[in-house]
Amino acid sequence: MWAVAIRVLFYHQQINWLYYLAFTVVAVGLIIYSLNENSSDHETAASAEAAEQYQQLQSDDNSTGSGQNSGIQERTHKEELHIC
Repeated sequence: MWAVAIRVLFYHQQINWLYYLAFTVVAVGLIIYSLNENSSDHETAASAEAAEQYQQLQSDDNSTGSGQNSGIQERTHKEELHIC
C-alpha cells in the first residue's frame, strides 16, 4: 500500500484503476468494522453474564468411570490395540 502511494506521489507514475477501488473497499471495510466493534462490546458483556449464570458444574466423583473420561479411555485402549 505504501509502495503504491510512493509511486504516485513521489515518482508521478500511473497505476491501475483497481488500486483506487481496492483502497476504497478497504477504507469502507475498516469503517464498518470499527462501527460494529462498539455494538458487539455490549453483546459480549451480555453473553458473558449469561455464561456466568449457567456454568456447568464438574463432578468430583470420578470413581465410576462414567461420562467423557470413560469414552476417552475406551478410545485410547482401542488405539493401543490397533497399534499392536
